[in-house]
Amino acid sequence: MQIKPIQTRYKGYHFRSRLEARWAVFFDALALEWEYEPQGFELPSGLYLPDFKVSYPDQKNCWFECKGALEDVRSDEWARMIEFEEAAGLIVLDGVPDCRMYLSPTQICERVKGEFDEPLALVRPYSASKHIPPHNRFGFALWSYKGRPWADEHENFFGTYYDDIGAYDIALAVAKARSARFEHGQQGAT
Repeated sequence: MQIKPIQTRYKGYHFRSRLEARWAVFFDALALEWEYEPQGFELPSGLYLPDFKVSYPDQKNCWFECKGALEDVRSDEWARMIEFEEAAGLIVLDGVPDCRMYLSPTQICERVKGEFDEPLALVRPYSASKHIPPHNRFGFALWSYKGRPWADEHENFFGTYYDDIGAYDIALAVAKARSARFEHGQQGAT
């Protein structure tokens, strides 16, 4: 039996699921400028429409894809996400917002070590790895062990605007996103 997501309205957008709407509430709570499905792309593996384009105050744009259970993502979907990641960068937001790490498609998919100390190679058909290290410091984190946000060791997705943001701000944004109500025609948190 396939469970269908509930389409949801929030801030004039018609989201395909409440999960996507919750991420929009999260971005709003951090005062981040976002667009929902602003543009589709034609890739060698097929058409791809990322869920969110988030613009940061330092003019950096980041792309995000919302997914429920990673084990339900098909190999062809992973292929498109991986291609898009290589071209423009992409982070997969799996599940409802939480104070944890979110990774790129290539970091999520199963990998095997090549011969003679070659780097890890992605396994086809693509699928989510069952052994994603929980403390991997690469990706998009909503919380660090130091109580401040960080994204990866080379580049901070939050930019200079968020130098002063703390664990409390992120926890509050997570709480707002999780508590947003969309039932009975409500428009979510404002």
